[in-house]
Amino acid sequence: MTMVIKFAKNKMEEHSGSAEYKAAFATTNYHVFRTGMLAEQNGLKAEGIGSKTKVYFWVNAFVREFIATIVNEKKTHARVALILFLVQVASILMMYVSEAILS
Repeated sequence: MTMVIKFAKNKMEEHSGSAEYKAAFATTNYHVFRTGMLAEQNGLKAEGIGSKTKVYFWVNAFVREFIATIVNEKKTHARVALILFLVQVASILMMYVSEAILS
């Protein structure tokens, strides 16, 4: 997907020259959020329009997009998980230290 966005951005910049351009993309409604994120990460200012998805496919599509979004932002999620882990370790250590002082 990222390659498609980069290619589209390059083509729009080629054809627009120095003029500003407006861009839009159409995809299924569950893809709009992630595609918008990818477009923004690649410097493409674009609006997304989503089409309907069959009700029976929504759960599968939502779970798949959720996982894909997590994977796309894995460095950020890893940092947050590390910070949460360190906060937890610090709070446990503070609890043990305070019990040792009070005992």
